[in-house]
Amino acid sequence: MPRAKSVGFNDQIIQSRHRCCNRMLEHTCTHSADPVGGVSLHQRHDHAFHIVAEAIAVHSHCRHQHYDRRLQHKFRAIEEYPPAAAGQAQYLEQVLMPVRRYGVAVQPAAGLDGLPMQPFVLPDTDLFAIKRVGWYVIHVQIVQEIARPVHFRPAFSPPCLIKRGDGMRTQVVIIGAGPAGLMLARLLEVAGIDAIILERKSAEYVLGRIRAGVLEQGTIDLMDRAQTGPRMHAEGLIHHGIELAFDGDSHRIDFEALVGRHVMVYGQTEVTRDLMAVRRGTTIYEAEQVELHDFDGKPWVTYARHGVTHRIDCEFIAGCDGYHGVARQSVPATALTTFERVYPFGWLGVLVDQPPVAEELIYAHHQRGFALCSQRSPARSRYYVQVPADEQVGAWSDDRFWDELRARLDPATAETLQTGPSIEKSIAPLRSFVAEPLRFGRLFLAGDAAHIVPPTGAKGLNLAMSDVAVLADAFIEYLAEQSCAGIDAYSSAVLSKIWKAERFSWWMTSLLHTFPDAGAFGRRIQRAEFDYLTGSRFAQQSLAENYVGLS
Repeated sequence: MPRAKSVGFNDQIIQSRHRCCNRMLEHTCTHSADPVGGVSLHQRHDHAFHIVAEAIAVHSHCRHQHYDRRLQHKFRAIEEYPPAAAGQAQYLEQVLMPVRRYGVAVQPAAGLDGLPMQPFVLPDTDLFAIKRVGWYVIHVQIVQEIARPVHFRPAFSPPCLIKRGDGMRTQVVIIGAGPAGLMLARLLEVAGIDAIILERKSAEYVLGRIRAGVLEQGTIDLMDRAQTGPRMHAEGLIHHGIELAFDGDSHRIDFEALVGRHVMVYGQTEVTRDLMAVRRGTTIYEAEQVELHDFDGKPWVTYARHGVTHRIDCEFIAGCDGYHGVARQSVPATALTTFERVYPFGWLGVLVDQPPVAEELIYAHHQRGFALCSQRSPARSRYYVQVPADEQVGAWSDDRFWDELRARLDPATAETLQTGPSIEKSIAPLRSFVAEPLRFGRLFLAGDAAHIVPPTGAKGLNLAMSDVAVLADAFIEYLAEQSCAGIDAYSSAVLSKIWKAERFSWWMTSLLHTFPDAGAFGRRIQRAEFDYLTGSRFAQQSLAENYVGLS
């Protein structure tokens, strides 16, 4: 293959610094702050500006210390890679780092949020070469005019060589940028492992999804491990119990008294927001036509964006893209066993900016159907009522919803309910689902791609976080120590916990919902179950232990 010429330091970079800085300021002033991968154009320009200035300063120091020859030797020739595919230079007009011929970037003393960061400069040219020198210096040869934006990665991350034309290479490709995918990427990032996330939807869409709001202690601990806990601890609401109601009779389950533990109310949207905020690696939103290849050998992934197909080679693929995602669908049907129960009802949920009706969650069984009074903050509430599986959300006005909710609550609670215009309203179907196994060569399934639980037991998000904690440790063990113990044990280890969570969620759903085909016998069994639960401390301990999270 042809060899690229080594580029030494010379006075041209000094002569071009004013031109570089002026172009930087010009682009900063003329481009709007359009978020790309969670970082605005202005932020990228600001980072690039400082890197150019740093490069000039280092060059000047090295030149005056007569280090040119030694550095030129260190920046030895690097292979050029084949030309980029047509259309891959489409970003040339956006967020450009205006280095005309060559650039040198050094690691700043501190990066974002005080973390030591390393600038990663990727030229967007037909021919290019890139090489990291040690931990602190990157040398980039630019054979045409302009370089791509700067992407920041941890200073302790392993080398990640990205090649135009041939595609990209990383250690782990994560499909899905929900909380499970983001948490897995963050745990790997903290451990110095490179990962690229592919997400079918936009970042705004992902943040707009309204989901679970109850965190187990294991999830709280994982947020701390991922260094994303401060806002959660400041804004999350500690709950020491829940209230169960059955046809007007109520009983409080005291977690602290029964098992000495608690849960935290902190919305999944906020968890996602916190994980997005600390993400330093590459997240590609609106990735279309994602396909997984050769995951039983040397895996690679393709995706399309703006009509251009891209390729990423990797060590592992993690499918965190949900029940309808491509990861599980890529597994041959003969290799996968699924277990599923679809319930004949769904939850109609309403989000409202009104104080919660109670300090703790209320789970209520009523002959008209189940109801849940939940919350997201002291000023924002989330309420649900059971509806038929084929119900349409458009059939429910706000007034109809509030009337139905009041009818399912005891009179005292209904009297204190504060209503208002809904800021979000949707219907979620209920199902129990498990896929086995969860490993297929170098493809691993986690979160909703692997299992679904009805939301009655508040297990969905927590179970997904438990999955990726185990998977992150397995990847770290393999990539750091070349040990297969963790990846070999992943499927059996997480499936044991998954089935216990499935059992609890099914039990809570069976206790509190009305079933069309239950008949008189089924209704009496439900009542007997509630009476046994409220009369037995051991039964209450079992509920509390499962609700706050099994070890």
